[in-house]
Amino acid sequence: MKKIVLTGVAIVVAAALVGPKIVGSQFSQGIEDTVAAINNNPAYTASITSLESTWFNTQAQISVGVNMPDMGDLSEEPLDMSVDILVNGDHGPILTSNGFNLAWLYTQIEVLSGELPEGLTLKEDLPIYALEAYTGLLGGSTYTDKVVGMNYVNEENQVTIDFSGSQSEGSFSSSNYEGKTLGNGANVSGKMGDALAFELTSLEADIEAEVGFVEMLEQGLYDSNTLFTIANIKVDNLVDGTQTNVDSLAFNVTSSLDDNEGFGDVVMQTTLASAVSDGFNLSELITTIELNNLEVAFFQAYQKFSNEIIDYAANPEKMAEATNTFFEENLLSQLQAEPEYNISALSGKINDSAFNGTMFAKVAGVTALPDTLEDTQFWAQHAIVNSELTLQQEAAEYFAKLMLSSQLKANPQFAAMSPEELDAIIAQQAAPTLQALVQQGMITQTDDGYAFNFSMKEGTANLNGLEIPLSAF
Repeated sequence: MKKIVLTGVAIVVAAALVGPKIVGSQFSQGIEDTVAAINNNPAYTASITSLESTWFNTQAQISVGVNMPDMGDLSEEPLDMSVDILVNGDHGPILTSNGFNLAWLYTQIEVLSGELPEGLTLKEDLPIYALEAYTGLLGGSTYTDKVVGMNYVNEENQVTIDFSGSQSEGSFSSSNYEGKTLGNGANVSGKMGDALAFELTSLEADIEAEVGFVEMLEQGLYDSNTLFTIANIKVDNLVDGTQTNVDSLAFNVTSSLDDNEGFGDVVMQTTLASAVSDGFNLSELITTIELNNLEVAFFQAYQKFSNEIIDYAANPEKMAEATNTFFEENLLSQLQAEPEYNISALSGKINDSAFNGTMFAKVAGVTALPDTLEDTQFWAQHAIVNSELTLQQEAAEYFAKLMLSSQLKANPQFAAMSPEELDAIIAQQAAPTLQALVQQGMITQTDDGYAFNFSMKEGTANLNGLEIPLSAF
């Protein structure tokens, strides 16, 4: 029995003595792997300025910069966008630097502000971003972080912006990340001269991803769910005295990945309780957009291409050449996967008048790319589309007024009229415009409003029951 106890004690002592060295070695390697992942993105550069590791502590300084596009003689002296990141890690399993804790690692990360743009000041004499994390004895890590509050003032353009700062907490591992905003979220407010004032209240984010941080930097598809919410947006038009209020705006993005097949899907949902302004009330808005059958290889190639394209910002010919090369090398396999763009939900009310719609679009049967991507007959031949939209009377009249307003304001004869005169003409012509669209077959009339139906397959389109041949495209 004594032998078993002594063996257990020996293991504990060995872990306490040898463990910190092993942790320090793994921590240093993790820093190098992260820097390498950042450098894989052509939009950024990263380098380890210093790295020192002792038995119980590791300290590193990392410099991260942004590769700005070369604009030739068009740009002024560019702002130094680089930041210095200080990393400090205390090695466990016994930690005493921030109180007594049993954990493998206590990490502190501070992002120093570097050269701030003119007019931007920090509210506190603190790093622009700071993180503290503990890596437990079972391997998982928990963290808290803070983005410092900021003010921006541009006296020449009479622009002011105030950011309250934000805090969040979460957990991460080599295969998982979770994070959410703490408290009531962040607030942003500002003013643009005598024209506009705005305020965004309670910006919050909640993120879950089944992937490690380094893989997230590589910008591939992975299983994740991100919810971003804003409690209220208020915009004051200081010229005419009108105000727009938006309540309970939320964006929810979910992505999923089939590792075996190499394809992923993305679902983006937007919800809105209400958006109210002068004569306009949008409420109960729900939109759901699905992107299906996304090829991981194409997605990763596109991310790389979009980062590299900044190198051609000053040379349109090279940009066009690079774009054509990208599509020639990557687009066919993605099209052969038959990608889908699906608006599976679109509903809401305009001034208490409802509208509902859906749309399904898919590319199918592609065996080779066309000679030019602008070949409309190629896309019409391979597109499968089904869409429908119903609108109650007042909602339909509102959209008709928008269409009339755009048309009339482009006419010099009407553009010279006063806003009141234009509004009167538009209100008078809304109903006749809808009837004209019915007579043209663009929409159909229903018991309580109007409907629109459109479909396409194998180059033949159908609009509200009327067949439209491929030659019409």
